[in-house]
Amino acid sequence: MRRIYHRFPLRADLTFEITRPFGEAVRCIVGLHDSHITNKQGDDLVKLHFVVEVAESKTRFEPVDRIPGLCDSLSEVADFRIALNETLLTPDRRVPLSENRFFLRVQDSGPRCECFVVKEGSSGNLDAMDLRSHVIGACE
Repeated sequence: MRRIYHRFPLRADLTFEITRPFGEAVRCIVGLHDSHITNKQGDDLVKLHFVVEVAESKTRFEPVDRIPGLCDSLSEVADFRIALNETLLTPDRRVPLSENRFFLRVQDSGPRCECFVVKEGSSGNLDAMDLRSHVIGACE
């Protein structure tokens, strides 16, 4: 079943390919949900938390963990909304820095998938290339 969002932007900030079949690529993206990585930015340690949602009824998004059997039911095209929440980790506390939201469309193209990324809004300091590197990294 196709899961598309009717208000997905017509212009993409970035287009790239994943050299995996559609089902495997979707599993990789869904696997990012509720995971995190830490990066060093200067002298600071920053945690990046992933929240992955998939299009539901063409008008809204639902978290991927609320839809049982999602990976097995998708075909052809899937639209995701991915939030990357940055948090500064200090010895005393955690300080929220920013929330970066992206739309990601994954389209089946045989043995590979085409991906289209659009950043939602202008908040946060991550861009489409950052999301691309995280998605491709999850698929390797």
